[in-house]
Amino acid sequence: MKNIVIGTAGHIDHGKTTLVRNLTGTDTDTLPEEKKRGMTINLGFTYLTLESGKKVGLVDVPGHEKFIKNMVSGVSGIDFMILVVAADDGVMPQTREHFNVIRLLGVKRGVVVVTKSDLVSTERVAKVRNEIKKEFEGSFIDQCEILEVNSLDLKSYEPLKKLLNKEIEKIKDKNEEKEHFRLHIDRVFNVKGFGTIVTGTSMGSLIYEGDILTLLPQMKYVRVKGIQNHGVAVASLKPGNRCALNLGGVEVKDIKRGDILGTPETLVISDRIDVNLHILNGKKKIKNNHRIRLHLGTTEVMGRIKLFGKDDLPSGNENLAQLVLETPLVGLPGDIGIVRNYSPMDTIGSVKIVNMKGKKVKRKNSEYIDSLTNLLNGSSYNKIENWIIKNSEFFPPIKDIVVATGDETTEKVVSNLVENKKIFCLKELEPKRYLHINHLIKIEREISLFLGDYHEKNPLKPGANKAEIMNKYFFKNLKVKNFNELFDLIEKRGNIKVNESTVKLPDFKIRLDKKQKKIKDIILIKYKEQGFKPPKYSELETLVEDKKALHEIHSFLIERGLLIPLDKDFCFMKGFFNEGEKRIKEKSRETGKITLGETREILGTSRKFALAFLEKLDSLGITKRIEDYRVILPSS
Repeated sequence: MKNIVIGTAGHIDHGKTTLVRNLTGTDTDTLPEEKKRGMTINLGFTYLTLESGKKVGLVDVPGHEKFIKNMVSGVSGIDFMILVVAADDGVMPQTREHFNVIRLLGVKRGVVVVTKSDLVSTERVAKVRNEIKKEFEGSFIDQCEILEVNSLDLKSYEPLKKLLNKEIEKIKDKNEEKEHFRLHIDRVFNVKGFGTIVTGTSMGSLIYEGDILTLLPQMKYVRVKGIQNHGVAVASLKPGNRCALNLGGVEVKDIKRGDILGTPETLVISDRIDVNLHILNGKKKIKNNHRIRLHLGTTEVMGRIKLFGKDDLPSGNENLAQLVLETPLVGLPGDIGIVRNYSPMDTIGSVKIVNMKGKKVKRKNSEYIDSLTNLLNGSSYNKIENWIIKNSEFFPPIKDIVVATGDETTEKVVSNLVENKKIFCLKELEPKRYLHINHLIKIEREISLFLGDYHEKNPLKPGANKAEIMNKYFFKNLKVKNFNELFDLIEKRGNIKVNESTVKLPDFKIRLDKKQKKIKDIILIKYKEQGFKPPKYSELETLVEDKKALHEIHSFLIERGLLIPLDKDFCFMKGFFNEGEKRIKEKSRETGKITLGETREILGTSRKFALAFLEKLDSLGITKRIEDYRVILPSS
């Protein structure tokens, strides 16, 4: 059986609450003020038991124009409408406004019930029926039955009960399982012995006792201590059901109607949202910067409309717009909201959220408008790919893509894009991150330009340091493992060469000019002549006039491994260093150890150089000092 919620609609004093009481046996007017004034003020909740024994939620809404905010909150999750019209009054202002709200929210099935038929003549009832047909001609009311009830005759409700049983079976379940749970809170109260209770209509996915949810906009974690559906405790609940949740970790004073519960990190909070705005027929044209009330779920926020590409929007038309809100709103792309005038308060249209994170741009920015048009009208494939193109610089994880596009096929589309090499996945760390091929090419170009400039300024260095590129230029928001993955992707495309710590262009090679070769020869000859008694760097400076060139060539020889630095003052020529290491190992095999004096003797050098040599071997893990001698480590 599908999970269905029924909602009433209609003008004040047309008998909605009486109808609910006669259908269910429950009086949904529970406030003392409602009893005193004989008028529904707040939302009423109960359930209707069908012939099958299945219980469906039923929401009774206030009919007075002052309480339209409450009415919109109540019908935000309904699947089926009972439009109530009193036979003595006929169609009235809130009859029209309630129907417009329900139609704009996407409800397409219902029944019209003419109440108080016992108070008027048969002719009057017929006139009201015709008035209803004419008033709502061209809408889904054309396919709805119009029934009459008499509050003094409970048998008159039997046809309505039978119709509800039949019609509810026809409703296609729009609450099929999705990945994430959401609940717009319409009531909050305390129950002694249990604590904080909230109610609403569940959306998205199953909810389980023990689940951890986020309360928004407070961004507070709460735990589901218990679940009730129509007064019955359950361990889990499918979407599309009225429910009461007992929450742990939060007090009643910290929650209000309009707050939202959701799976952590799945909803977006924003005070600037991009929407597709639709204005109802018969309304005044809307001008840019028009102040509005936006109703989304059980939330009401104030804001202003920024129309994209035009200065006004006539009735019956739609256009992309940005809503600049006075307080942040919680939502997702695809959500439908009701738009009402700020003053006088009447429903003027609806919005479909296109992008929850609107950017402050000029209203005639064609590139921005095109991107929103694609999000609104594009196929899932195009919509998702285009969003990734525009956000690849942030290397978004899959949850960000799902939240931003509001598309349930996101994971499947992303897998297809990866398979076709349209996007790439950095998967070394969780969560996995994605970037589009266009952004990868952009990164390649930026790095190539940087490396070209680097090689020109540092012709004797083997390449730029990877950490410098990561931290200073392009990838401050990437972790090291993902950064290395990214460089692997670029290297596989043949545009850079990467080693453990440096990056260079593929065709870059160090080439010494005649002057540099001459300085290189001078340095190496000097080191060769002095063998195990190498020169200080200051001695080399007496041999070469160009001190800058000397420093560059000397550093180059160290980087190439031709010179082995012992400390800041001394280096050994590679050949001598290797020979010295060999002699020390051979000597230590004789006794199992070697002393500083023995080292000085076999190298034929001074105590200073012998000590520096041994300390270098210690740092390389070849020898280990024990008291006043060294031993060769096994791994060497």
